Amino acid sequence: MGQAMEISVIICAHDPGPRYLRRVLEALRAQTLPMEDWELLLVDTRPRSPLAAVWDLSWHPRARHVQEGELGIAAARRAGLRSAAADLIVFVDDDNVLAPDYLETGLAHQARQAGARRLGLGRHRPEFEMQPLPR
Repeated sequence: MGQAMEISVIICAHDPGPRYLRRVLEALRAQTLPMEDWELLLVDTRPRSPLAAVWDLSWHPRARHVQEGELGIAAARRAGLRSAAADLIVFVDDDNVLAPDYLETGLAHQARQAGARRLGLGRHRPEFEMQPLPR
């Protein structure tokens, strides 16, 4: 069994697109950091249909759904922070796909940067549904 839980991953969602959220969860499931070392919180804000009824998080031993009655990202993040067990928080948007080593790299970086409270890791590789217009 791993060490104490190190990271709380918080996904804030308001009626997310299923295709996107599926990819986000699949990327989290593929993380190289053992699941015993991080928790997953899926914060659901005023849904048309509750995410807990649709999205099974049982693949993760430390995952849970969090309901938030107030609409908005700030309210969702506060609800996630209130529910988080770890000191290191990673907010993941409901359409952001993390690299498989993202959490492991973040934890290693945080250990090297004693006292770091915020991390920005790696490169962002955007995907577009439609090609943006040239500038």
